[in-house]
Amino acid sequence: MAAQRKSALLNVSPLNVSPLNVSLSNALLSGLLPLLVLFPLSAFNPAQAQTPNSQAPRTTLVMGTATDYPPFQYRIGSEGEIVGFDIELANYIAKKLGLTYQIQDIDFNQLIPALAGRKLDFALAAITPTPERRQIVDFSLVYFQSRDTIISRSDREIKQFRDLAGRSVGVQLGTIQERQIEELIQRMPTLKIVRFRRVGEMVQALRIGQVDAAIVEAIVAETYTENRPELKMYPITEKPATEFAIAFPKGSVLVKDFNRILQEMISSGEMELMIRRWFAPQ
Repeated sequence: MAAQRKSALLNVSPLNVSPLNVSLSNALLSGLLPLLVLFPLSAFNPAQAQTPNSQAPRTTLVMGTATDYPPFQYRIGSEGEIVGFDIELANYIAKKLGLTYQIQDIDFNQLIPALAGRKLDFALAAITPTPERRQIVDFSLVYFQSRDTIISRSDREIKQFRDLAGRSVGVQLGTIQERQIEELIQRMPTLKIVRFRRVGEMVQALRIGQVDAAIVEAIVAETYTENRPELKMYPITEKPATEFAIAFPKGSVLVKDFNRILQEMISSGEMELMIRRWFAPQ
């Protein structure tokens, strides 16, 4: 992994651990079926959790994610096993709370509407708790911080926002990057925004020249530009760091328990160890 990877929660030091080789024990049984992550129901009382569409007790929670965002969540192998930092975090919290959950893999821009409609119990997918989203859903404590970057072809000088004038820029639907470029268009009307459902589709469009640049979170950008010399990434310094938190339906009883585990992880150093496993320079 690139040497600049770091979290605002700590200064990462090198470890000989590659997240791409980490295999979680809870594999996806089929590319068309949700991942079941099973733990004994002990410390957590599932009767306290509401089903997304009713008031009945729920024994298996539904977690939403979007598996095109390595190293946070992505698929590996012929069976499409879902792995990543966010998946390990979900597994850790589930084990601590003694709950059972299954994953719904959907497009990122559908996560907040699904939570608002109570079709999901929580979502873990590198989601930024913006003021607009807080009006619709609840969020946990922030568990990770990073910065956005511009990805462009090596043969083009597109390194800063000002270089985007007259260019076509790719963003993923429903992301804060989409909102940033929409705001930038107000000051730079010659900029053209091109929206994609999946980050992989956006990067491929960039590689073949369908867009001039793409805006992606830094660690994800590193994954997509690694071993691709035709692509370069440039940190965006004009904007503050991006924060990630777990999202829940409004009024969810899960928020308090999830926050308790997150705070314990941060205080004990467990969060630091997990971040090192996935984001330490290799």
